[in-house]
Amino acid sequence: MPTKTTTKKTAAVATARKPAAKKPAAPKTKKAPPYSQDDVALRAYFISEKRRKLGLPGDSHSDWIEAERQLATEHRPKSNGKKP
Repeated sequence: MPTKTTTKKTAAVATARKPAAKKPAAPKTKKAPPYSQDDVALRAYFISEKRRKLGLPGDSHSDWIEAERQLATEHRPKSNGKKP
């Protein structure tokens, strides 16, 4: 019959052998876009000039958003055209 000290030792050994808790994964950080705010500002300027020349409606905010969209599209990784 096991003694109380043997039971305590077995319990201590059992708790010591538990696998370590998994560390949570590090949060993914967003990469900075490959273009600067100056690039966006310059593109927005040219969009604005073209819009005004053609007499199209819009404002500086929509020009900025369009400039960011265009630059993001141009700097997007290109796919090889193969379907998975």
